[in-house]
Order: sequence, then structure tokens, then C-alpha cells
Amino acid sequence: MDKRQLTSELEAFKQACIHEGCIRADNEYGFEFEETYPGIFIINVNATKVWLDSKYNVSALNDLIGLLYRTTEPETRESILTLRLCQEDEFNPVTYDSLPPPKAA
Repeated sequence: MDKRQLTSELEAFKQACIHEGCIRADNEYGFEFEETYPGIFIINVNATKVWLDSKYNVSALNDLIGLLYRTTEPETRESILTLRLCQEDEFNPVTYDSLPPPKAA
């Protein structure tokens, strides 16, 4: 499965996450994925603090996995290596272009 197909296959999962209040519809980083191996992906769900605070840690992940199973086909789930649950205000992707320039000798 390629990235474009996975995006399409996970749209129902993303919409279910928005409906449940797990992610905000206006947060472009609320739901992301990255390809780790050809056809194998890590899914990042950057959940709202309110949603996470309303659940126990294990319950939040169990609910997310339940949503994934209800909204995707087995073939889609086989392409997912990791389902990573993060709190949206604590998730800061590393940006390598923010490193300071080297000092002159």
C-alpha cells in the first residue's frame, strides 16, 4: 500500500477521531503518518488534552485501537507498524533546519 492509498483508507478513521473529540478538525497535525519501510507506516494521533484527560492512559489507546478496527479493513491495518498516541501540545517534531549555523573559526 502506498502513502496516497493509505491516506484514502484512513479517512474514515480520521473522521471518527474528530467525531469522538480525540483530534481537532482544524489541527493539520492532529493526524499524521510516516512510511518507515516500503508500504509500512507509523500513525501519529496527536490527541487533544481534553480527550486524553477524560480517559485513563490505557483506555485512550484501547479506544483508539477500537476506532481503527471499526473504520478500516484488515489489509489497511496490516500496513500499520505503530499507532502512536501523543498529546497535541506536547508533540514537537524535530526540525533539522533550526540548528544554529556553525561558528566561524
